[in-house]
Amino acid sequence: MIGRHRPFEARFEHCVRFPGILYLVPEPDIPFRRLTEAIADRWPETPPFGGQFDEVVPHLTIAQGQDDAVLEEAEADLRGRLPITARVSSVDLMVHDGTRWQQSGVIRAPVISSVGSVVRPVRQGRSRGRAVSAYGRRIG
Repeated sequence: MIGRHRPFEARFEHCVRFPGILYLVPEPDIPFRRLTEAIADRWPETPPFGGQFDEVVPHLTIAQGQDDAVLEEAEADLRGRLPITARVSSVDLMVHDGTRWQQSGVIRAPVISSVGSVVRPVRQGRSRGRAVSAYGRRIG
């Protein structure tokens, strides 16, 4: 399923916030939406983020669960480093325990396995929770 999607370039030009979260917005976001749809179509019984959002917003999380002062400092630091361009060539499998995310594996299909770098979210510590996909879905 992931192998049907070719690597693509993404550009991150500005920061945005969800409550308690600082993230970068990818442009274009269509390839991320298509990956999300492919995964959701493959496992319809486990919608992205447990189905708690009507729309999944493609984003690259920079900081989560920090005080506003920390988010503001990180955002100010990032502004001077943007834009960032990256080649996306794999999907990370993440584990979440309700508090923290940790990379559990990387899904690479033959068509994309030997190309470019990978965009990965920032990790916070170790997690001993249930296995979930990169979109917050339980898989085991």
